[in-house]
Amino acid sequence: MPVFKRWKDYKDPDGHVRDGIFKNFVGKVGVSTKSKPFSLKLLSPYQFFLLCQLCAIMILTHVFSSGKNKFQMDVDVVPVRKACTEMLKCATRQQRCRLKKEYFDPHPLHLVTRTSPVPSMTDEQWNELVESWKDPKKMGICETNKNNQAQLKFHQTTGSRSYPVHCDNLGDKYKDKEPNALDLFKECHYSKKKKTTLVLSKLQLPRWKTRPLSLQKMDRNRTPRPRL
Repeated sequence: MPVFKRWKDYKDPDGHVRDGIFKNFVGKVGVSTKSKPFSLKLLSPYQFFLLCQLCAIMILTHVFSSGKNKFQMDVDVVPVRKACTEMLKCATRQQRCRLKKEYFDPHPLHLVTRTSPVPSMTDEQWNELVESWKDPKKMGICETNKNNQAQLKFHQTTGSRSYPVHCDNLGDKYKDKEPNALDLFKECHYSKKKKTTLVLSKLQLPRWKTRPLSLQKMDRNRTPRPRL
């Protein structure tokens, strides 16, 4: 599937996603069935729940197929088609960012390849995308975003959930005791896959800093005993 520089380039004059692009994307997400050539058999429960969330459809209204972890939907239904369109919009934006990160950002402007590095795009489509990245205004916005991102010390590991929701969903992990500030920091900013030295250094704080604030103030105000 080609990657255009703007989302409106994927649409026809009526404002809808081009039929060929839409069917191509649906074919990559799911598998069509013989009984309904334009139906969508999702390959994972995550995609199923994402579609239900995007198009506000009750899960019980869908028919589960006989296959394991596969659900069948009719993509001709307007809410499902809108949800698939939103998934396509997100996928194209992510693909555009991956191409820019791999083939544009690491190289000087005069060394950026002029031939398409992906088979789904022609050289003309690729050069149009590169020229949009070279726009001074867009490059300034990207540089500002990079500087702001560099100032972020602790990246969250909660996914799409907010901090309160993530902490509420910890379940029985802290059933015996209430988690302190250090435990919550570890749950929200540390993961085995994305461990960083800065986070690990913060997790290895002295034991007295993990105590309640009232006890810390008492420790600071306590006068040391004279040594004999």
